[in-house]
Amino acid sequence: MSPARRVLFIGAVLCVAGAAITLGRWQLRRLAARRASNAVLLAARARPPLELPADLRAGTPIDSGRRVVAHGRFDPRDQLILRGRAQDEA
Repeated sequence: MSPARRVLFIGAVLCVAGAAITLGRWQLRRLAARRASNAVLLAARARPPLELPADLRAGTPIDSGRRVVAHGRFDPRDQLILRGRAQDEA
């Protein structure tokens, strides 16, 4: 192997190694963000459920992942049929 090819090979190996290290660090940052997001969702899920509509007032925020309880009756007059749409690959 000529010296020029050897330098090119070593440069390519270093580039690939640098890319692998960068991707590994990115995965670790993603893991930390995902764990923080999961902690927020678990905290919201641990709170008692909201009763709808009694507990809701104008401007009351609902945490993402928080449970709610709703009571009522189904009103078939307000149905909307969407044809030609896929649901669960069917």
